[in-house]
Amino acid sequence: MKVGHGIWLSDRVKELLDEGTLKQLFKIVEDDMKGEWLSTPPDAVAAREQIYNQLHALNRVNLKMEVLLNELMFRKDD
Repeated sequence: MKVGHGIWLSDRVKELLDEGTLKQLFKIVEDDMKGEWLSTPPDAVAAREQIYNQLHALNRVNLKMEVLLNELMFRKDD
């Protein structure tokens, strides 16, 4: 993943990360999507697959954000 973007962590953003707010937000969205997936009828294959794929996309976004945030925190400590 390309890093070196023109962004930085403000002290407030770092506080939110340290508090776990970002992880909590991702968990809330993930849980909501899982509930939606579980509540679809078994014969709604297309809808179930779409939500399943969205969950994987959310997970990928979450992982990429964690990598970026870790890089930003590392750079800030320099």
